Amino acid sequence: MKSKLLLLAAFGLSAVPALAQDLPVAVVRCASLKDDGARLTCYDGIAAGLKQAAVAQPAAPAVVAAQPSAVTPAAPPPPVALPPAAPSPVAAKVAEFGADTMRKPEPERGAPAEVDEIKGTVAQVVFSPLNRFTVTLDNGQVWRQIDADTTKARFHKSGDAVTISRGAIGSYNLSLDGHDLVIFKVHRVR
Repeated sequence: MKSKLLLLAAFGLSAVPALAQDLPVAVVRCASLKDDGARLTCYDGIAAGLKQAAVAQPAAPAVVAAQPSAVTPAAPPPPVALPPAAPSPVAAKVAEFGADTMRKPEPERGAPAEVDEIKGTVAQVVFSPLNRFTVTLDNGQVWRQIDADTTKARFHKSGDAVTISRGAIGSYNLSLDGHDLVIFKVHRVR
């Protein structure tokens, strides 16, 4: 009877080192994640692994010793399922590479349509030494003429109405209202 007790106790304690090693490693890995959502998902993965293992683990039978008291050995702790490691920032950038050229899914009904152009009033105009302009619109957006655009700006005052629209291959065009034939290539600074 004593040999059975020792065998069960050894079996119950043999899983403790594995739990003692895996659980802290998993918790430390989760704690090191900077993103709140990723960290919570990591902890949830640990909890789900513990819960699943507890459900799958049958209850240990009670062992009755020769004495009147009953001895129940500790059930082996459930194995810890480690959550998958968070992808590195480089892996995330690699996964995103070229995705901007993929066809986007159709917007849901009632969802706002994508904006193809904005209209605004020039609050401020500043020219660089190369005669490239930077405009601040009344909505706070700042747009700068790109260096490759050599078109000379014909406006020098605040209050001009402008339209900024999408161009080809991710570019943007700025035109003065009333002067639609002159288009400046711009990019947003702020």
